[in-house]
Amino acid sequence: MMKFFVYELKKNVWTLVVLTALATILYVVVQSASNVIWKSPSGQISVETPQIGVVYGELGVLCTLVPVLMYSFKMNKRSVDEFYSLPIKREKIYLAKTLAGLILVMVPYAVAYWSGFLSVALRENYYHLGYYAAGYFGGVLFGLCLYGINSFAFARANRITDGIIFIVAYMLIAGSLQAFCPKFSPKRRLLPKILLPIAVCGISAQISPC
Repeated sequence: MMKFFVYELKKNVWTLVVLTALATILYVVVQSASNVIWKSPSGQISVETPQIGVVYGELGVLCTLVPVLMYSFKMNKRSVDEFYSLPIKREKIYLAKTLAGLILVMVPYAVAYWSGFLSVALRENYYHLGYYAAGYFGGVLFGLCLYGINSFAFARANRITDGIIFIVAYMLIAGSLQAFCPKFSPKRRLLPKILLPIAVCGISAQISPC
């Protein structure tokens, strides 16, 4: 399995480079162009909202795009036959692809996040920069949940377009639960407790397919 995992990483190395570069450049440019503080003519200082939502949005895009890249081989009979003919169990194939996919998500997110942090830290600001650590790990947890759910949703389909539709449908369902059910309010912090088990089941379903 390790050889197959290394093969997947080598095959996707340029994809990793491109995704990392795009995510980092976009976030740093937005962060650098935004005002960290604003001074009124009277001298009053106002602290602007940090652009951290940009990198979270990039993480969401990665968690949607990467499952399509990693599991689209299931939609083609020829590629399925090629993969299943390898002298390796199917479970290990899916495990290797899942781990490679997580790297394609987490590395661009990490590089972009901390690059954006540096662009803020090196400028005059009044932020409590220590909270960026909590924000990073919160994003990691969110990414794991979203990646697992999207992977599960996409792999249920027989065609790429159907898989994308399934991903959108799952997102709409999750959004509806959060919007219309007060008990799923983020203030009560119950939504992550529900999403995480679903994500674990989704990733497990990819590692141990039927």
